[in-house]
Amino acid sequence: MLPEKTTDKTAAREVALKLLERAKTMMQVSLSGLEHDQLSIANHWAFYAISNAMKACLAFEAVFSHNRDETYQFFRRDFLRSGIFPEDMESKLAYTMEVHLGLSEEDYYLYTIEQMHTAMDLIRNTQEYLS
Repeated sequence: MLPEKTTDKTAAREVALKLLERAKTMMQVSLSGLEHDQLSIANHWAFYAISNAMKACLAFEAVFSHNRDETYQFFRRDFLRSGIFPEDMESKLAYTMEVHLGLSEEDYYLYTIEQMHTAMDLIRNTQEYLS
């Protein structure tokens, strides 16, 4: 399924900025979860912060996707492989998008921290891109 496209750049920019703000809010919830030793909450919200930051970039270019895999596929093609975002972001996001089952508590903690760093990096890069 191809993503929807719009030609209204003003509306697309507004949607992109709202998605970026949503990503920032989700990241704040993730950080709060970590502060309170709620790793599953921290992990969950960091993942959604990443997803919304990717959607913000796509929305800025007037591309709207409907599911996670499609969002990642188009973000990877349009922003990572094209060189708009730093080269290391692709491997960070690929790692984050994998399903991690059976992690030990220590591994889960490290994975959550890495995912949160990826989310913060992506949000920062998205903000720069939208500016």
